[in-house]
Amino acid sequence: MQKNYWSNPSVREFARGKDPVDAITSAARGTIFKALEGGWKGPPFDPFALAQMLGIKTEPRADVMDARTVPVGATRYRIEFNPDRPTRRMRYSVFHEIAHTLFPDCGAMIRNRGEHSAARSDDWQLETLCNIAAAEFLLPTGALGDPSALRPSIDTVLELRRKFEASAEAALLRVGRLTSEPALAFACHREPQSGRYAVEYAAATPGSKWSLRTGWRLPPRTAAAGCTAIGYTAKGRERWADLGDVFVECVGVAPFPRETYPRVIGFVTPLAPGATAGTPITYVRGDATLPRGGGAKIVVQVVSDGAASWGGSGFSLAVGRRWPAAQKAFTAAVSAHRAVLTLGNAVAADVGSQTTLLSLVAQHGYGPSPRPRIRYGALRDALIRAASLAREAGATVHMPRIGAGQAGGAWPIIEEIIREALTAWGIAVTVYDPPQGSERPKPQGDLPLGQ
Repeated sequence: MQKNYWSNPSVREFARGKDPVDAITSAARGTIFKALEGGWKGPPFDPFALAQMLGIKTEPRADVMDARTVPVGATRYRIEFNPDRPTRRMRYSVFHEIAHTLFPDCGAMIRNRGEHSAARSDDWQLETLCNIAAAEFLLPTGALGDPSALRPSIDTVLELRRKFEASAEAALLRVGRLTSEPALAFACHREPQSGRYAVEYAAATPGSKWSLRTGWRLPPRTAAAGCTAIGYTAKGRERWADLGDVFVECVGVAPFPRETYPRVIGFVTPLAPGATAGTPITYVRGDATLPRGGGAKIVVQVVSDGAASWGGSGFSLAVGRRWPAAQKAFTAAVSAHRAVLTLGNAVAADVGSQTTLLSLVAQHGYGPSPRPRIRYGALRDALIRAASLAREAGATVHMPRIGAGQAGGAWPIIEEIIREALTAWGIAVTVYDPPQGSERPKPQGDLPLGQ
């Protein structure tokens, strides 16, 4: 990183000519080692126990947005926190405030997470370093056990976040330090003036020789721009000027105080020329009615052969709300020609200048059923129609986990059908999961008999 890029006076005083990221990591680890030697245990590791060991008082305050550090003496502090926040967020906020006390000028002003009182435009630099220290506190050395199986992926990050009640950023940094695979962990934020995403820090894994300076801008059409809400993920192949062809996967996290757009964290991994980007099907977290990327796009949903209108819940409800004109056109088409609802058919509707909604008739009937209503053969036939349309338009295909909701289908089976009908022919498919969901493939139930 370029040391001159760090302009925040608190950061410069703390680092004293060293790389600020290295300096805060070293300070946080020194604090952790002393705490572990004193009996601090986990996971999950208790931020209030750490504060007590450091002589920092903690006080619940419902009028505090997240947490803040209040000086109560020359070198003594009190952390006030909002007890009504979700546990994961509260723990991260308290750890973040403990990180503020590592800075020698912490007593000069009240530090607030979530409602910053300072007005400096480079305060994000101080907040970034506190996020890094909080990551060390949440998942300290030795917490993850055998690191040999850790992959530098956003899916790994989100699973560790759930398992250890940690933040996504904490998990990202710990995976980045432990994995044996070459990658670069990074954090960035959207610059209001340019709309570009600028790197806050980039940490190479032990198996990588990559580096990016703080302030380096991601390409204009980057996957990071798809992380428009907290918990939204994005993945894609890109060319980064300083690194070459890479595979990027990232997730939106809480923004800095006073910022609107989420910060974005993720991994960059090398991509050999001519290689495919990750798995044939790209899984992200977000909204399939807002498909990512440029160019022509096809949004896919599964509909029943027994209803002239779309369902009143799930993805079909979201589609109807997003594109009500397409819902009306579908109903009109069915009313005029009932054969539209033949299993295996696909009904297209233009819903934007480059976006087509494709309704696949692959569910038999509707309502509660002791057996799955999905018809896998019909789904395959409809997806073959989708593939033909995608090739003609040069389009990518976007969907939720079609057929695995009210239709009762098993996702591993549906996934294989998607691969056979679409991705095996070079058609890019993106599957969208809920931002805060916890999806698990389910086994196949009783196979439906007949039609």
